[in-house]
Amino acid sequence: MKELFSTDDAALLIREVIDRTIERTARDVMVGRQLCKTLRLRNGPALTINKIGTGNAYIVPELGEVPRDVSSLSKITITPFKIGKSFVVSSEAVEDAQWDVVKLQAEEAAEDVAQKEDTEIMNTLSATTNTVSVGTDVSYSDIIDLRTAVNEHNGLNANYIVMNPTDVASLEKNLVTNGYRAFDQTAKSGVIGVVGGLSLLQTNKVDAGSYLVLDSKKACYFILRRPLKTVNFTDPERDLATGVVMTERIGLLLADTNAVAKATT
Repeated sequence: MKELFSTDDAALLIREVIDRTIERTARDVMVGRQLCKTLRLRNGPALTINKIGTGNAYIVPELGEVPRDVSSLSKITITPFKIGKSFVVSSEAVEDAQWDVVKLQAEEAAEDVAQKEDTEIMNTLSATTNTVSVGTDVSYSDIIDLRTAVNEHNGLNANYIVMNPTDVASLEKNLVTNGYRAFDQTAKSGVIGVVGGLSLLQTNKVDAGSYLVLDSKKACYFILRRPLKTVNFTDPERDLATGVVMTERIGLLLADTNAVAKATT
């Protein structure tokens, strides 16, 4: 393994394998991105867009001029920030040809970056001012109240509920006790079922008692400036032993506070 690392051709191959491992692992762990509208920033340090709002359309007579919508939509600028981590593989692991150790370290580091991204997304969504008072024991009725707090606004349609595992357990017990059917299963990442027409996403990145119901198309902008990848990685034998750095650059914005309803006890 050590001899392999020292060849020029292997350097590119090993980096490719590590980057692929990091990408796959992070993708499997990340759940927050499905709660946001993703935009890609190809050039420049920031993105300026119209904040999500309610515009107007008009009845137009034949051959008549189509009015321009002059609704007041404030412009906002989203500046991406960097999330990163480095991981180190001991020289002994390299010398002893422990390739699985290299992959394991890369996977663990990628999981940490993914978890940090999810934390930032949930913090952004939790900043909503659209709050609903609920009981200490979550019930089906509470879910309906939160869904209504989103859907009562023009153009919004709640499709997700995000809960701490503690609240998920309480809700499941409440459903069963009151004769409701438990969660229908779904294949979405992080989603463990459907309740009240909402995909139920379980994560410890929201506080117990502060669960969220939201319209994922209108709630949050997720700006991807640069995907997760390794940097400064040219010599596998040296870089693995001194620290491989991985980073991503993303931006977040709560686009419409009405699109997220937060439970408060």
